Amino acid sequence: MKKIYKLLSIPLVSTYLFTIMGCNNSNTTTKVDPDNLVFRKKNTVLESFEGLGVEWGTYEDPDKLSTGSWERSLKIMDRLNPQVVRCMLNYDWFITDFDDKRDEDKTNDTWSYNFSNKLMNNTIDVLRYCTDHDIDVAFGCWNVPGNVRADEYNMMKEVTSDIRWAKMTADILEYFIKFQGIRCIKYFVNSNEPNYLGNYGTSKNYNNTFEKWAKGVENVRKALDERGFTDIKIVGGDTTGFEGTDEYFKGISSSSSLRKMVGDYGFHVYCPNMIIDTGELAVRIKEIYKETKGRDKGLGVERMPHIWEAGLYDGKITETDSNAFITNFSYGLRMADYTIQCAIAGVSSICYWDFDDGMHFLYAADGTMTSKGWGMFSSLNSDSAAKQRLRPWYHSSVLLTNLMRKGSKIIDSGANDPHVSSSFRSMGVIGPNDDFAGVVAINRGLEQVTKTFRIAEEFKDSNKVYVYFYNEKELKIGEDGFVRPNQVVDASLRDQIQIDIPVGTLVILSSKEL
Repeated sequence: MKKIYKLLSIPLVSTYLFTIMGCNNSNTTTKVDPDNLVFRKKNTVLESFEGLGVEWGTYEDPDKLSTGSWERSLKIMDRLNPQVVRCMLNYDWFITDFDDKRDEDKTNDTWSYNFSNKLMNNTIDVLRYCTDHDIDVAFGCWNVPGNVRADEYNMMKEVTSDIRWAKMTADILEYFIKFQGIRCIKYFVNSNEPNYLGNYGTSKNYNNTFEKWAKGVENVRKALDERGFTDIKIVGGDTTGFEGTDEYFKGISSSSSLRKMVGDYGFHVYCPNMIIDTGELAVRIKEIYKETKGRDKGLGVERMPHIWEAGLYDGKITETDSNAFITNFSYGLRMADYTIQCAIAGVSSICYWDFDDGMHFLYAADGTMTSKGWGMFSSLNSDSAAKQRLRPWYHSSVLLTNLMRKGSKIIDSGANDPHVSSSFRSMGVIGPNDDFAGVVAINRGLEQVTKTFRIAEEFKDSNKVYVYFYNEKELKIGEDGFVRPNQVVDASLRDQIQIDIPVGTLVILSSKEL
C-alpha cells in the first residue's frame, strides 16, 4: 500500500504530491524510463568528487568594508561550507625596492617584500580560514606585476616566462607555508586567463602566447620543487572560453613533459543562458575533455577536470564587469543547472564566481574604483542594506555545497541526454564513506513534472528524507537567515519516491540535513 505525503507550499496554500512507493530491487530493465529514475553504480561518473566552492580572493581595499562585515562574512562562509576556494592577489602589493639591471641576465635583478600591510593581512586571514576548515585552495596572481600603461618591472614582453615571475612565486609561497603555517594551498594559478590577450595599454597579456605560458609553468615548477613544494600542483590552463581553452588543452596534452608539470585541466566557463537551458553545457564539456583524453590518458586519473571560475554570461555589464541578474532567483536556478551539467560531464570540482561584491574592483584611468558585482552578497559600506542581503543563488549554492562533499560519488540518471529531455536533469550523490545520499533534480520546462527517484547503491540510511525546494515562492529561510528544509519525511531514498516538481524549480532530497 502506498504511503502518500503532501508537501504543503505555504506561500501558495497548495500541495505537491510526495509519494513513497516502496522498494523495487529489480535490475532487469536496461532501457531508462525518464519518469522513473534509479541511480545505479554503473552510471557513476565520478568516484571521488573534489567538491564545490567559491572565488574568495584578497579584498583589494579592506577599508571599504562595512563595520563587522568580516565577522559576518565568516558566518556566511561557514554555512556555505565549501571544499575548494580560488584565492587570487597581485604581487605588486608586496614588492618594494625593485632594481631591474636591464641586461640579458634577469637573475641578477633585486627586490624586497613588504608583507606588513592590510592586503597581506587579509590574504593570511582567508588562507588561515581555509587551512583550519580543510579547504583546498587554488592560489595565484592575476598577472605579472606592473602597471598596464607603464611596464616598470619590464615583464610584459616575456609575461610569465620571465624568470623573475617564478622566483616571486616561490618567495611568496614560502612566506605563507614556512612563516605563516598555511597548509591549504594545493594549486598554483600561473596567471589568470592567459589566453585572453587584450590590447597594449589595457592588458598585461597583450604579448602572451601559449609557449610563453608553458615556459612560465616550467620555471615555476622548477622553483617550487627547489623549495620543497613538490605537492603544490600548477593549474593546467586557467583559460577562459571553449575555443581558447581548446588551444591550451591541446598544447598541454600533446607534450609529455608539460603534462607532468601541471596538476589538472582547469578552465573558466561563463555561459549564455541558452547553453545551460538546453542542456548543451554538459555536451560541450564532455566534448572538450573527450578530445583531451584522447591525447592524455592521465586526464581523470592524474590530472582532474576542474572549473575554476563558474558564472553566467547573460546580464554582464561590461563597463563595470558586473552582472545585472545576480539578485534574481533565475540566476540561482541556472547556476544549479550549471552545476548538475558539469558534474554529470565528469568535472571534479567547480568554483563559483564569486563570494562577495566587496572583493574586486574595476579601475578607471582617473583612479576611480567600481565594485565588480558578481557576489552572493555585498560587504561594502557604500552599498545599501538591500545589496548587503544574501542573494537567492547563495541559498541554492549552500544546498549543493553541503550535499556534494569531497569524496562523494556522482551518479548520472542515464536520462540526462538533451535528446531525451532538454528541460529536466538529475543526479544522485553518495557521500564519502557512503555516509549519506541525495538526489538533485531540476525542472527547466514549461510544465510541472512528476518523477520517481530511487538510490540503488548502499549508504548509511537515516530513514529520513530532507526535502528542499528552490524557487521564488517556496524557498524556506529560517530565522537565522539561512535555508531550511521544506519538509522532513520518515522515508528512505532506497525506496521509490515520487514527487511533483513545479516549473522552474530545483529540488533536493537528502538523507541528511544540509
